[in-house]
Amino acid sequence: MATVRFSGNLTYEIMETAKRVFTKRIEQATANLPSTWQGDVVYDLMFKETVAKMAALPNHFMNTAEQVKIQGFQPGNEEDHLPGRTITIKFTGKKLWPFTHNLKSMGLVKNQRPHFGLILDGDDPRWNNIKPSYMSYCQQVWDIEGERQVFVAGVEKVIKTYSTLAPALKAWPPLWDLIPEEAKIRHKTIVDRTKTEAVIEGVDLDSLTSTVALDRITR
Repeated sequence: MATVRFSGNLTYEIMETAKRVFTKRIEQATANLPSTWQGDVVYDLMFKETVAKMAALPNHFMNTAEQVKIQGFQPGNEEDHLPGRTITIKFTGKKLWPFTHNLKSMGLVKNQRPHFGLILDGDDPRWNNIKPSYMSYCQQVWDIEGERQVFVAGVEKVIKTYSTLAPALKAWPPLWDLIPEEAKIRHKTIVDRTKTEAVIEGVDLDSLTSTVALDRITR
């Protein structure tokens, strides 16, 4: 077998493959939105104080939307807001949407940038019935992401423990499934490791051999 070293490029490719081991599970968990988070339910709760007034205005007074992005909840307990777990929920059709957000009446928190997703006020009781399911949903995704983090760190530890591929595979054979094909081919390449014999200058080895043989005979 050829000696395959963990170069920077090979290490990067292995680590990226290790991350992708969890891609399908994370995608499935992310797509598995709770049934309580239907777009129309959230919309009706968000505009419960103004939906009738909006409907009474001429069409050109309002914008429309077919979906909304939600980042999470805040304030309340710090753990109520899970940064980066933005979800998109679709409405059953086009819904009236204001050009400017009235944060308090919509059950939103202050100091947010809506184009990144709306942050719901965790202390507003309108969300009490659907907040727990959102938190459970987020936790399921975060649990899988946590598993991925532990797995990737473990793979990295294996790579950093050994400078070459062969001993790393001996210690942890499943590493083979994370290695790019090109590295596998190099690893399986048979290398001729025939050692070059040293030449002893100025010595008649045959003569030396004869002397030893004669000594054995004449003892």
